[in-house]
Formats: sequence, C-alpha cells, structure tokens
Amino acid sequence: MTSRISIVTLLICLMGISLPALSQASTTKMLPYAIQHHDLSLSLDPSTNYLRATDQMMIRPALPGALRWHFYRLELLLRRGLNVTGVWLNNEQVEFSQGGIARPSHFEGVSDSESSGYYDLAQVISVEVPWKTDRRGFSLKLAYEGVVKDSLEGADFSREYVTEQITGIIDTIGIYLGSEGIFYPALPNQLFTFTLNVTVPEGLRTMSEGSLKGNDVANGLRTERWVNTYPMDAFQVIAGQFKVNNLDHAGVAISTYFFPDPKDSAESLSQKYLQMSAGYVDLYDSLLGKYPFEKFSVVENFFATGYGMPSFTLLGSEVLRLPFIPYTSLGHEVCHNWWGNSVYVDYLSGNWCEGLTTYCADYLYKESKSLADAREYRMGINQDYTAYTHKANDFPLTDFRVRHNPAQRAVGYGKSAMVYHMLRRQIGEDAFWKGLQRFNRDNAFKFASWTGVRQAFERETVSDLAGFFDQWVKRTGAPELAVKSAGIIEVGNRWQVNFILEQMQKEPPYTMNVPVRIKGESQDTTFLIPMQGNVHSITINTGFKPVSITVDPDFDVFRRLDPMEISPSLAQVLGASELIIILPTGAITDMQKAYTDLAGQLNREGRYRLVKDNELTPEDLQGKALFILGTPSENPGLPQAWSQDDRWTMKANEYTLLNAQHSDPHAAMLVVTRHPQAQDLSVAWFSAHTPEDVMETGRKLTHYGKYSYLVFVSGKNQVKGSWEITTSPLIVKF
Repeated sequence: MTSRISIVTLLICLMGISLPALSQASTTKMLPYAIQHHDLSLSLDPSTNYLRATDQMMIRPALPGALRWHFYRLELLLRRGLNVTGVWLNNEQVEFSQGGIARPSHFEGVSDSESSGYYDLAQVISVEVPWKTDRRGFSLKLAYEGVVKDSLEGADFSREYVTEQITGIIDTIGIYLGSEGIFYPALPNQLFTFTLNVTVPEGLRTMSEGSLKGNDVANGLRTERWVNTYPMDAFQVIAGQFKVNNLDHAGVAISTYFFPDPKDSAESLSQKYLQMSAGYVDLYDSLLGKYPFEKFSVVENFFATGYGMPSFTLLGSEVLRLPFIPYTSLGHEVCHNWWGNSVYVDYLSGNWCEGLTTYCADYLYKESKSLADAREYRMGINQDYTAYTHKANDFPLTDFRVRHNPAQRAVGYGKSAMVYHMLRRQIGEDAFWKGLQRFNRDNAFKFASWTGVRQAFERETVSDLAGFFDQWVKRTGAPELAVKSAGIIEVGNRWQVNFILEQMQKEPPYTMNVPVRIKGESQDTTFLIPMQGNVHSITINTGFKPVSITVDPDFDVFRRLDPMEISPSLAQVLGASELIIILPTGAITDMQKAYTDLAGQLNREGRYRLVKDNELTPEDLQGKALFILGTPSENPGLPQAWSQDDRWTMKANEYTLLNAQHSDPHAAMLVVTRHPQAQDLSVAWFSAHTPEDVMETGRKLTHYGKYSYLVFVSGKNQVKGSWEITTSPLIVKF
C-alpha cells in the first residue's frame, strides 16, 4: 500500500515514527488482476481543498485463465469522500459502482491490525469486465474528484509512540497526498510504474517519486510531469511554495525544496543538505552498490514529519533545522533508498528493513566516530530491550511490521540491528558487506523477506545460516548471561582462569559466541567462547596474572541485561510491566491539574495506573515501578527515606543535582533511582515549578528514556546523564 519509510536517528534516537503499510508478495492473496501502470493527472486547488483526477491504468490478468470467465468483477480501492464521475474500459464508458466497504480479508491473504486504518479510509470501486476483454490486459480510466483535508491536530512525533497521522491534505498552507490516503485507485501488494501530471497554482512546486520530466506554466497554473520507470508499490504527491536548489553529483540530481524564510540562512541550510546528501550517496554506493534512482531530494513539510520515500525525504520545518539531522537522520534516509524504498519489505513475513537501515546508518556513524560510541550504542539497544519488553509484549522479528510503542521499537529496530551486528562478527567484514550487495542485487525493485536476507548471505559465504536466523529472527526473547564460580590458579609461569558461563533464561539455550575479556595489570586479551548449552565450564590459560574477567564487555551479544549492569533509567520506568503514576495531593491546585494532564499524556495507551499519593497502599509500593510527580514534600503519602539521596534534592524553589544548584524559576528536574524494595525496578521523580513547565518539559521526557537524570529550563534540556555503574554481575575481580 505504501513504501513510505520513517526517518530514524531522529526517529530512533529522538522522535521517530515508522509508517510503511503492509506491502508484501508471497503471503498475499492472489487477486485475478494487477495494475501495471498508472497515468495519473491531478488538478489540485488549495483554496477549496479540492482534487480533480483522471487515472488511465493498464490492467493485466494475474491468475491463469482469469479472463476466460464470462465476466469478472474488478475491484479497486479509493479514498472515501472522493466521487467517481466516470469509468472507461478500453476507451468505452462502462457501468460501475462505488462506496462499497473495503474488507481487509478480501484483499489480503493474511490481515492484521496494522492494515485496519488503511481499509477504514477506503471505499471499493467495482467494474464488471466482460469475457471478450483482451487476455493480455486492458486499459481502465477513472475520473474522480472531491475534497481532501485531514485535520492537522495531533500531527506530532514521539520517539516512543506514534500519534495521529496525516494521510492527505490540500490547503493553502501546503499539499500532502500520501499513498496511505489512497488518492489514486489502488490494489495492495502490487508493483507498477507510473507517470504523473500535477497541476497547481503557479507559485507552487511539486515533488513525487520518479524524475521530473516537464514543468510548464500557463494562465497562472503550473503543471509538472513526473515519470517513474521502476516498479514501485506506492507514490506520493507533495506541493508547496518551495525555493529549489540543485546539485548534479555523479549523475544523481540532488536537490532541496525549502520554504523561503527570511529569519534564517535558508541558502546556507540548503547547501549543507546538498553536500551532506552527496556524501551519503557516495558512502552507500561503496558499501551497498549503485544508488538506485536518478535523484535524491530533501523536501520541507508544513507539519511534523520525518518520512523517507523512494528518491526523497520529507522533513517537517522544525525537524529540518535541528543541527544534528544532516549528520545522522539524513544519512538514514539516503540509506533507506537501498533498504525499503527499492528493495521492498514483505511485511507479513517480518520487517527486516528498519533494523538493517539502522545498522547501516545510525550505528555505522557511531562506529566511524569511535569504538566507545559504538559500544554505547549497542549497550543502549540492549538496555532499551531490557527496559521496554517483557513476557506480555515481546515478539519475534518475523512478527514485526511497524512500530507504535517502545517495545516494538526495541525489537523491530534494536534487536534487528543487533542481529546484523552479530552476523557481521560471525561471517567477517568482507563477507558481510558483499552479502548485503548481493541481497540488494537479487531483490532490487522486488519484495524481499528475512528468507531472502538469509539466502543472500548463505550464497556469499557458501554456508548454512539457518540456525543463526532461526534463533534470532523466529524466536521470541533473548539470552540472559551469568558468570559463576570464577577463580584463578598459578600453573608454573602461567595462570589458569576457571569459571562457569551460564544462560539463565527459562527458554532453551542459544548457540552463540560470547566474548570474555581477561584483564591483567598492564594488558588484556579477549576470547570468544562458543556456547550451545545452558552451562559451560571454561578454562583459559594466560601468560599474565589476571585481575578481572568480564563477560561480553562491549555488548556485542544481543541479550537481556542484568539490572545491575545498567543505570536506572526512565525507559525502565515507562517500560515496566506494572507502573503506577503517583499524583501529588500536596501540590497547589493548578499544579495538581498540570501533573494530572501530564499523567494522562504518559498513559496514552492506558497501560498504567494513576493513583493519588494519599491513596497508596503498602502493596502499591512493592514490586511495581513508580513515576512520582511533584517534589517529595508534595507527596506526603510516600516514605521520606525514598527521597533521601545525597546525589539530588527537590525543593519548592530549588533543585540540586550532583552538587550543582538549579534555581531558575522555570527549571524542571527528573531523577530515576533503583526501587528501594526491588533492585530490578526503578522509581522516577519529576518536578517543575510552573504548570507551563510541567507540560512543556513533560511532553519531551519520553525522548530521553536512556537517562537517569535530566534538568530543563523553559522546556530546554540543560543537563542529562546516567548514574555511574561501578559493579556488574558479569565482572569478576580477583
């Protein structure tokens, strides 16, 4: 239905959403017909929100003998509210019906909740095709028109949750027609080429997939022609009052479509994006193969988006101007043109794409910066998975479609990226990148699955990787490691290290190579321990006296972390299987209302309990994560000892954090500590001085899930960090 992909360091590391719809090949119901080509003409009137269109489609039979019937019914999907004014089959006008209910089961072999929103927006257009129609295919033209104007309310980003999305809007502020809005006649799970003529007021410029082949202005109107010769599963139309800048880079037309803005240096911003885009094209040309399209454009949007479509990315104005975006998220979107926007995802067999793009972009940028940054990124993936998933919400990668919440992100993006990392370490650097190039060549402009990923690497390495992919892709969960009974013995002039390495999870053991680092006074060495069962007794000889051993010191294995390996974090609180948000009865009335509103925002999925501090029971304080709103003095129902911490204090007019005072009247602070009665749980405290700062800061908190403490002033982050970890159950000191 759409190949729109979301932007990710912004989407993974800050805001993030992912909204490709369910497009896949082998698992779909085979319909008796397929659309080969669209020749769509659109006339868009922003002043009336109106669309007029004709779409001349080439239809072919997709099942043997489909056109040998006396007749059959061709059914197409179109946005509700659009009125079909005529249908022509091979240039002869024919009868049709419209407005039928679109049932996913009729169009999808396997449908799930992810497809419901798409079909809820659709109506069915039915045409009877007579038996005499040419078996090789036929032409079908639809003329239709109507208002397209979604509400802009609720269009926002969150790193953790996907909010209401805009599917289509034609307005004087701008035009966005997403394929998920079904603004052209569509069938799911099919690939086609298209030509597109878009007519808009003269002051607007348009953007779509494909290449711009015409730009004519007459009588106050502009008509631009887009041509796409590659098989695609969707296309979009964007229009706005853009200033266009271009760069021809090694045969790729790179451009920016930005709104003129006298308040900032738009030309300088454009040049930054042009040059950075060219650099990313070169990077992925060398790693993954030739860039698959003729252009790459960075397009500014009038509402909050971070979308990646084939050959362009659509960034909201605020997103576009964040200083880190050109260095992180922009590259992620360029990379998506290899993964997801030219090699398409067979979603019903699992979304392999988001994790691969995250690994080839966000992670690779950290790795190129330093080994320490790469280690921190891998640790963060494992930390998020540990914090956000549990038995009730975990799932295998074969079940990942798109993400709507932190648990889905932790699995579909994080675990998936770590699978590619472990594969790279197992088969080696050269084979890994050649395997990705092979996967790209074998599946360009086709639907691909996890099976296709495995087969590409098996062909490249001439090895059987079924066991690797079965346990990491098809299984739910992750290993949990422990080191026990560690000791050293001096044997002659050498030392012998003995220990037991154990997998602690209740599920069957994983087969994997576990790094173990043995450190001496002035040197260290790392061994890979092959592990297949639950318990391994290990002996290692060294030429130096060991002072410590560390299991998986650099977080190279995807696993569920021990609580003592990581600092308490907001992610641990919000991801807990049971969380109570505690409202302060001691706060003044307007602050109580602000905290209550914030609690509702945090509890948008209804998973948490909201309790006033004077209604807490002893059972509430045991075995559950807690999110405490207000200062300790505003929460008289909580034990005073819980807030007695020499690292921080929260008072009515002042906060103290790590011996630094924060007394600005618009300051807000969050701290997370270990639960005093359960070391595997965490407790968060959040306070601000004004109702405005409660909401302004509170709505940003979920972007900072990995941190133990935060300080904001007027909604802007001033301090962030994590408590230092000095011990770990996977570190043994001798």
